[in-house]
Amino acid sequence: MEIGKKAIAGGLSLFLLGGICVYLFVTAHPETAPEKRSARQHGAMRAAIAQIENKEAVAPVSDVETRSSISNSDVETTDKPEMTHSAFLAAAEERREQQLINDAETRRLNKLRRIKQNSVECKFWKQQQNSSAAAKIAANIEEHCLLAIDRSSSNSSDTITE
Repeated sequence: MEIGKKAIAGGLSLFLLGGICVYLFVTAHPETAPEKRSARQHGAMRAAIAQIENKEAVAPVSDVETRSSISNSDVETTDKPEMTHSAFLAAAEERREQQLINDAETRRLNKLRRIKQNSVECKFWKQQQNSSAAAKIAANIEEHCLLAIDRSSSNSSDTITE
């Protein structure tokens, strides 16, 4: 029984010692390493953004470049302005919104196509396709089974293939 008390006391002391070590490791100099690393990253990022926004180029200009720019001054040049970070983000957001709109429209059209294909009229005219008067039935199938968008695209593709 005495071995059990010693084991419990030893385990408890190891647990407390481990807790103290973890506490000291976490609280010892928390500002030094992470702040230095993040300050360098943020400082470099700020400098890059400032350079992009100010469009400051540090490259030296040679005589050949100045002569070519003078000779090209007669020609109308349309310089494309550099895209800033905020302009890039705005353009990306517009592209994302347009993509979402296009996806929603595609889902809506696919849903309408499924509804039209599963309609009673469409099923009826597809069953009638096996009987006579095929041209009239084909027109009814087209009317009851296809959306207006699909009919116009199929008509234009039919005229191209003929």
